[in-house]
Amino acid sequence: LQVWKTPEDINGWIATNFSYDTARALRLSETQRAKNEKISIYDPSKFFDIKTGVCVDLSRFVVETLRRIDPGSDPEYLMIEFDPVQIRGNMLRFHWLVSFKRDGKTYFFADSKRPGYIAGPYNDTQEFISEYEQYRGRKIVVFRELESFQKQRRTPALKRQALEKKP
Repeated sequence: LQVWKTPEDINGWIATNFSYDTARALRLSETQRAKNEKISIYDPSKFFDIKTGVCVDLSRFVVETLRRIDPGSDPEYLMIEFDPVQIRGNMLRFHWLVSFKRDGKTYFFADSKRPGYIAGPYNDTQEFISEYEQYRGRKIVVFRELESFQKQRRTPALKRQALEKKP
């Protein structure tokens, strides 16, 4: 944190240090989560030490680090839901990346499928999603830009509206 100042600094570290953990990806699959298996997403310190994980581990590390070193870049999680695929009997559909802003444009990185690559600049996220769908060769069902990697509890619409109106 004392040395890194930009997304490119973090990205350089990712390019030379990150390795994807396929076994962990299968343990974090929908199939395993449905069996009530609880596996935590690595906190940034642990991830930095072990240098291995899956897309959401990498994204958490990058978002939390970037928020400390360059909060003006407005880092966010980009959660992508693909058409599901089964690998060794495990359903996989979600993928996580990180977006940041610079000079009115949006960039995307921390992609476990292409570590060390920064995509952009883009005018909006949809422009990136269209290109990324072609790159991955998988249909993207939906994407969400999120402040957190943690699953948010859904609030019924009426209750949500009431909460928004309180001072």
